[in-house]
Order: sequence, then structure tokens, then C-alpha cells
Amino acid sequence: MKFIIETKDIEMYQAIKYDKALECFRGVDFHLIVLQNSEEIMGKLPSFKKDGSLSELKTVDDSNKLGQYMLYVDHLKKCRIHPNLIVQPGSEDEKYPKFLADDVPVFTFDGMYTVIKEEDEKA
Repeated sequence: MKFIIETKDIEMYQAIKYDKALECFRGVDFHLIVLQNSEEIMGKLPSFKKDGSLSELKTVDDSNKLGQYMLYVDHLKKCRIHPNLIVQPGSEDEKYPKFLADDVPVFTFDGMYTVIKEEDEKA
């Protein structure tokens, strides 16, 4: 995750989730960075290749698998537009909502995600 956030500079934006300020990113941006840098990312994940859980990062489905794994191990948390927020279709608030709530932890291209914890520095 650190590689994607810091090295490849995924676009993070400010939001509020239950009165707590945080930074989040969109699933579409995650897919673009992962697919453009697939060889570098796979080089950092030798155990995925070894056990066959992810052999390549060539499609959005492969990128979804990586994102879902990050949700599963609590590196990411999925959010959605707060249900009490009225959003006009096609508005900036629909694309970059300012108020968020928790969502079902399934990685999708149209989701919004926050980083929960950084991975171990030894890896």
C-alpha cells in the first residue's frame, strides 16, 4: 500500500466519516495505478505468485483481487456516501463525497477507500 500511496502518488482527497477527518481514494484510481505498475507490484508480492492466489495483474479482476485482499487483512476500509447526504446526480459530491459512512467490505471500481494501517517495514 505504501508503494501505491507514496511512490505512485494515488490521488487522496479529504472527507469526514462519523465526525472524523480522513483521507480516502477512489477504486478507479487504485485500478489505474495497479494496472500501470503491475510488474513492480507483482515483484513486491512473491508469495502471491508462489501460492497461486494472484499470478499476474493484467485485468481489473486481478486488481480487484489485490484490493479485496487488502480489505481482508485490514489495510483498507471501504466507505460510501453517507446515507443522510442528498447528492445530485452528476455533481462533484457524487464523485468526491465529503461525508462518508462504512460500507460492505467488497472491493469495487466505484468504491471509496481509506488506509487503515501501513504494512510491516521489513516486507
